[in-house]
Amino acid sequence: MEIKHLPIGTVVQLKGSDKRVMITGYLCTEASHPDTVWDYSAVKFPLGFVDAKEMLCFNNASIETICVLGYVDLEQMEFIDKIDAIADEIRNQGA
Repeated sequence: MEIKHLPIGTVVQLKGSDKRVMITGYLCTEASHPDTVWDYSAVKFPLGFVDAKEMLCFNNASIETICVLGYVDLEQMEFIDKIDAIADEIRNQGA
């Protein structure tokens, strides 16, 4: 199975930005887009969490560069498999 989600702690640069962000979560929503489920939540790097208003939500397609891959072990790989399956279910419901 292809892994569609990067591990927590991964630092990426998004398209059209010169700033980097660190992935902190999966399958998030925003108050301004309550019907949209994004692949990731993230915080600005290297600042980290400052305020909930500073959290970013984005999809895989927005990633320009993977700067540093987060920690991966067997537990993380199994968890990502589950997240990938849940994300597929969510996307199929909207189709």
